[in-house]
Amino acid sequence: MSEAKKNNLKGSGTPSIEIDAKLSVTPDTTLIYGQQFYLDVTLTDNAGNLPQGYFISVVAKSGSGITIIPPKNGILASGHENSIYAGLYTIVIDDYDSNTIKNGKVSFTVALENGTNNVYNKDVSYNVKKILPYTLQLLPDKPVCVIPKKYSDPTFNDPEDTYIIYETHLLEDTGDQTQNTPIKKALVYLIASLDEDISKNVIITSDPDQQNTPLKIYTHANINGKIFISLTSDDSGKIRFRVYPNNKPTVGNSDTNYKPTLLSLGCMILGQDEYPYMSERVCIIAPRPFLAFDDLELLLIPAADGGVINGEPDDPTFEVTIQPYDNPNPDDHILFFTKEKNKIPDIKSLILPIYNMQGASEAKYSFPIPFASFKPDEWEGIFYVITNTENTRYSMGEMIKITGGRTNLIPSDGIERTYNKVQVYSSFADYAGDPQLVQPGEENALFWERSYTTRVELSNYTKNGGYDAYVKITATNDLTDHTRPKVGDTVYVNMYVRSGNKNFFQKLPTTILLSKPDAVPAGNKTLCSTVIPINHPLYYGIRSYNDGSPAFVYFEYYTIDENNKTTFSHYWRGMTNTSLPGLDDD
Repeated sequence: MSEAKKNNLKGSGTPSIEIDAKLSVTPDTTLIYGQQFYLDVTLTDNAGNLPQGYFISVVAKSGSGITIIPPKNGILASGHENSIYAGLYTIVIDDYDSNTIKNGKVSFTVALENGTNNVYNKDVSYNVKKILPYTLQLLPDKPVCVIPKKYSDPTFNDPEDTYIIYETHLLEDTGDQTQNTPIKKALVYLIASLDEDISKNVIITSDPDQQNTPLKIYTHANINGKIFISLTSDDSGKIRFRVYPNNKPTVGNSDTNYKPTLLSLGCMILGQDEYPYMSERVCIIAPRPFLAFDDLELLLIPAADGGVINGEPDDPTFEVTIQPYDNPNPDDHILFFTKEKNKIPDIKSLILPIYNMQGASEAKYSFPIPFASFKPDEWEGIFYVITNTENTRYSMGEMIKITGGRTNLIPSDGIERTYNKVQVYSSFADYAGDPQLVQPGEENALFWERSYTTRVELSNYTKNGGYDAYVKITATNDLTDHTRPKVGDTVYVNMYVRSGNKNFFQKLPTTILLSKPDAVPAGNKTLCSTVIPINHPLYYGIRSYNDGSPAFVYFEYYTIDENNKTTFSHYWRGMTNTSLPGLDDD
């Protein structure tokens, strides 16, 4: 493949022939157990032309744990050229459990032969490692990027808000969970979600560590309908690259291409891609048009009086409502901002989380906005953006002033709390087989408030239906037990995140508590548990503070009775670092 790294290998042959071999996957590349990859081979005679009737062969060593599928059509040397090419070979590495790979190495022989004799042959070997699959998960450094008004070639010194950095560290599965062993020079294929095309809508480049280093623009391959980019981890196991909006004019000097994108990327080990680890979707949005003929309606803010919103001291949020708009799309993403300059939203003023219209009430289009997103007693703006893969639309801005409400994005210590805390379980809990999470083995999946939650505990989301974790609330049918909500109650669950990179408030789905008694302990007739899954990637990408202080995730719930009385639970608070896998975990 044209952008793959090359390597010269001197081989044996007749005295008049001096052949170099160039492999698209170089021997210093680390391969992964169970991996498939594509290989090109070019042989060049530096002393003259290659002999007529000879062809390239790539043959695996017998019993070496490697299978080679040659290209359908081979090329014979005509005797008039000094170079010959063969590809694509499909190379398949046996999986770890096959126990066929000795000493962590596989090898094959590259030869130039005519079926009887060869004038060149060279053994090529690769190291093979077992990977921790969750470390393939890429993390973007921001959830939104605005397409620049004018196109320019990517350069090292581009403003950081014009591109998105993706990063991960690949770690070896050594069997020792206390070790963080990087996999150096590992080959992965970068792919996009099925509805996105990385060959057209974005430009993907290197992100060098050294200042003023020219960027390398990665080119894609399209093999058997698979569109991907080959990437290799560095000596620390790191994969890091930039993604730019592809706003290059499509025809000559035409206007900038403002096509918005909803992008989800993944590092794939071909052959181990049944459960791919895809990054959270980022929104690449068009700027506000100079002449806007389809502006969205202003937000409706029921609590605002002349633009002033007076919240109670313990209120975490106020409600805003989007008015109905033309041509709604289930994949519409809704973003709230407080600032813009020259018709470009300030991405640092984004109010997290980004909402998806699939998760909004069709009748209301109502969303909670944290009071903590605004400075108290100051007039500030608010507007919203609706974007999908076809169009970005903006509302007009309006000014509001916050007087009251909770200034910190954490549960309040100033209210009476009655109910027991929730319990939080990892993605490995058996929700499908034990929907109330009461069997004794489920204790192994519990999150403890005094222990860090890492991406390891969330990594089973690819196999459990897309859940990072689970929240369990235990109700009772005992009317004398006031420490628990009652079966049949409607509960409202709040999730708070305070961290070094993202701070947000999220309402989990409103839930009616089940009345089925827990099967454990035996003889129980009063306790009834209800489990609420937390969708991926809500718990992902939460980073500790730069000074080493932990990030925290909080959960609380409450009920509202027929007299409009609210009863709160005690809140659960857990230390969290679900950012870069392994290397940032203590």
